[in-house]
Amino acid sequence: MCRIVSFVDFNFNNFYSLEETIIFMRDTLFHGGPDDAGIFIDKDFPVAVGTQKAFHLRPFFAWTSAYGV
Repeated sequence: MCRIVSFVDFNFNNFYSLEETIIFMRDTLFHGGPDDAGIFIDKDFPVAVGTQKAFHLRPFFAWTSAYGV
């Protein structure tokens, strides 16, 4: 399951850090899974995206019985 946060600030004036803000937003989604996390920041057009990812393995037999395999 992946969780995504993002924001665009059309009036960005360097009063705050884009990186600190998106990391704080991303880390609030920690319950979504601790497996992987990332951020993307474009400072030319103040946009930031953060992701929090969890990798879940489904038991093989649950998958096969659900799909009739």
